[in-house]
Amino acid sequence: MEKGVEEKTIYIIVIAVSLLVVFLIGMEIGSKQQSSSIIRIQSNESITNPNVGANYAASNGDKFNQSLANEAATHSSLILPGVDSNQQGVIARLNIEKKNGTGKTFIEFGESQPTIALETFESIKNATQVVKTISSKANANYWRSNLLYSFETNSDEVAGSSAGAAITIGTLALLENKKLNASIAITGGINSDGSISRVGGVLEKARALKRLGNVTTFFVPIGEAQQEITTVKQGEACTEQSIGNGTFTSCRNNQTIETRIIDVSNETGIRVVEVANIATAYLQMIQGMQQG
Repeated sequence: MEKGVEEKTIYIIVIAVSLLVVFLIGMEIGSKQQSSSIIRIQSNESITNPNVGANYAASNGDKFNQSLANEAATHSSLILPGVDSNQQGVIARLNIEKKNGTGKTFIEFGESQPTIALETFESIKNATQVVKTISSKANANYWRSNLLYSFETNSDEVAGSSAGAAITIGTLALLENKKLNASIAITGGINSDGSISRVGGVLEKARALKRLGNVTTFFVPIGEAQQEITTVKQGEACTEQSIGNGTFTSCRNNQTIETRIIDVSNETGIRVVEVANIATAYLQMIQGMQQG
C-alpha cells in the first residue's frame, strides 16, 4: 500500500516538474521574440546573411540593453544628408550610443527604424576598423565599450555607402570623448586607409542642408565641390518648303543636351569644403569643441 502511494507521489512530482520546464521554455521563447530588435556585428565578422537589409529580429536579442542597463550611456549624433529614390535631397540623423562592454557593435531595428541596406552595414564595419587604426585612445576605449548605432529618417531605408565618413567621425568622437561641431555636415564613403571616397548627389544633399537651416559648412570628397549638371531640352525644329503656289511646313522633334559645371557652394549658399581623409575632417569638426 505504502509503495503504491510513493509511486503515485513520484509520478505527480515528475508531471509537475515537466510542466514547469515547459512553462519556463515558453516564457524564454516569448521573451526573445519580444525583445529581439538589435543585431550584433562582431568587428571581425564578415556580413553574409542574405536577410541583412530587412527589418528582422536578430537571434542575439537586445543584449546591448540587457547588459549594464542602469549605467549612464554617452552619445554621439550627426546629421546625414542623403538622396531619396526621386533624387531629392533628404536629411537623416545618425545616433551612436556607448556603454561599458567588450568591443561589440549593435545596430537597432524596430517599427520606428528604417531598413538598413548591406552597404550601410559594411560602412559601419569599415568605420570601426578605421577608428581603431588611426587612434590609440579610440582603440583602447573600443575594447572596453559596446556601441549601438541607430538612424532617424522619414525614409523607409538607409542605403548606400555615403554615410561612411560621418559614421567614422561620430564613432571616433564618441570613443575619444570629443564634441562635434553641429554646424558642419559631411558626406563620403570610407576606405580602409581612412581616405574619403566619392559619392553621388552632392548638390541635392547641399540643398537639403540649406533647407535644414542650422548647417553652414558641408564637407565633401575631393573633386566634388563642383558638379557637372546635364539638362535635356525638348523642342521642335521646323522647315518651310515652297511647292508650286503653296508653302508647306514640316517639323520634327528636336532634343538639345546642355552640360555645365556649377559650384555647389554658389548654387546653394552653403560653404562647401573638400576633404581628403578622416583625420583632416575630424580635426576641423572638433576644433574649438573639446570637452574638459
